[in-house]
Amino acid sequence: MVTRRQETNVRVLPCVLEALGRIALAQGMSRDEAVRQVLAEHIAAQEAREPEDRLTHIATVLRHPQPARRGKPRVDRPLRLRLPEGLADRARAVSLHLPGQYPRAHKDYVSRLLTDAVTTAIAVREPFTDSVLDGLLPVLRHKAALALWQLAIAVTITRPELAIQDSAEDIRARIGGTLSPPEKRLLLIAEQLDEHVSWHASFRFAAAANLARTLLSGNDATANETMLYKQEEDWNELRLDLRHDEHRGRWLKGVAVWNADGRGSTAVWRAGRKVDLQDFTDWLLALDGHTPADQVMFAPGWVVHAPAGWATHIVPRGHTLPEQFARWAEQNRVIVWSVDGRQVVWPVRPGHPEPVPGFEPVAAVARTLQPSEIVELIEAVLIEWGTHPTGTGTDAGIWRDEDEGPDPYDAQVDAEHETPNLWLPVDKAFEFGFIDAEQRSTAMSAARAYTRKLTHWRDNVDPVVAKPEATLDPQFRLFVTRRRDSRTAKPMWLWPRASVAREVFAGTSSTVIGWLSERALWMARWTVHGTMEQAWHDGFDHYSKAFWRPEGLPDDPFV
Repeated sequence: MVTRRQETNVRVLPCVLEALGRIALAQGMSRDEAVRQVLAEHIAAQEAREPEDRLTHIATVLRHPQPARRGKPRVDRPLRLRLPEGLADRARAVSLHLPGQYPRAHKDYVSRLLTDAVTTAIAVREPFTDSVLDGLLPVLRHKAALALWQLAIAVTITRPELAIQDSAEDIRARIGGTLSPPEKRLLLIAEQLDEHVSWHASFRFAAAANLARTLLSGNDATANETMLYKQEEDWNELRLDLRHDEHRGRWLKGVAVWNADGRGSTAVWRAGRKVDLQDFTDWLLALDGHTPADQVMFAPGWVVHAPAGWATHIVPRGHTLPEQFARWAEQNRVIVWSVDGRQVVWPVRPGHPEPVPGFEPVAAVARTLQPSEIVELIEAVLIEWGTHPTGTGTDAGIWRDEDEGPDPYDAQVDAEHETPNLWLPVDKAFEFGFIDAEQRSTAMSAARAYTRKLTHWRDNVDPVVAKPEATLDPQFRLFVTRRRDSRTAKPMWLWPRASVAREVFAGTSSTVIGWLSERALWMARWTVHGTMEQAWHDGFDHYSKAFWRPEGLPDDPFV
């Protein structure tokens, strides 16, 4: 029987290839067979360990070698892998993942999970080194590696991140008392920055390398690895000291350091967004459907509304999905997804669960998405477009653009950010009967005229930007799209109603609801991207600490 193999490749250091060659020679087998054998043994050993006790190579933590600069030769070498089906996925599942890394991303952020597995597997069998790794403890436990990474974060912390972490330490140090909603939110954001959200850059890895040379070389290397692994008081004190060390520059000696406040600001924003999505998920799972419910999403700044009669049903852990729910999901009458090992069914009628009439188009869109995108879609169809949240936490109020509204300086969301609106292409707005032919023609004429102007402009680098046009009705706007050197203005019409969910409740046609669901998801993603980009720009402005923290905390300037 021929074993089916999956082919892929990784890039490793030359010394890793040399070590693999020595293993193959000692075992009397090809290099191809040798890497399969050591990798399979490594995966089996990793799967038998607790996650925090799994092993990684120091090169992974230091991101050695660094991605080559443009025009410079690469240091690493390709290694072809021909692995049994599923082995590569198992290898990635037990490899070290640094917070903020992704399988496909900018070169500073891309993860090297399979490379880590191969490198660590070979290092366990046959030690290797080079000029960078020489003298360093080669293999670490995952928990120790992550602790070293957190020390590197502390050394390179930016002002926005420091504003969050300093406030969090002040709150933790306080004895007694009840935490306010802003304080709870701030602690959750700080936790996200510690464990799940991080920015990456070459000089941050350089700081990690300098820390490793101090802590993980010489006679104290093993003891310091244990200190990192335990993460007790001495480690925490070191981390706090590194954040405020006036001589932090020594950890970046010989490294070109640039202002990373933009990356730090977006990290704070992403951490807040993760907290909001978790709060939204908890809120969604608690819906009983007996009364309408609202939830404020501070990042990026909108309100979600669940109509009365829309409840969530949760299947307990260890139980299979009841047949009727499985049948409804197959018929696109409900959405079923998993949260923390529990099957969640939404939306159903309260009391005796049954599907919400007219929800089929939304569920059909959900079937086209990845499981990780389901909550994102549900948020999009519940967004109250044209509303702006004010206040703090559960006391937040809601007002629509056409209302007089509160003083914008009292708003929880920065008043400079526009109220989130749902914009529809004018051709679809006309097709669905929302505008007449004359309105469509006027908007398209304005777009053509604006596009002709854009052919002479080359200073706009935004991929998509919304431009008001003086000749257009306020209900219309031009979206300018950029593709390489060309720019095109596309006319849009402002959706005058609220959420897609309200359209389901109102009995709007399935064709319109299905299209609106997809459009709302696109518009929500576009808005999220835009507010995160704005957070990047905010990072370079000299705001006080309070700018980065949840509303309701005392203000004090950066020091």
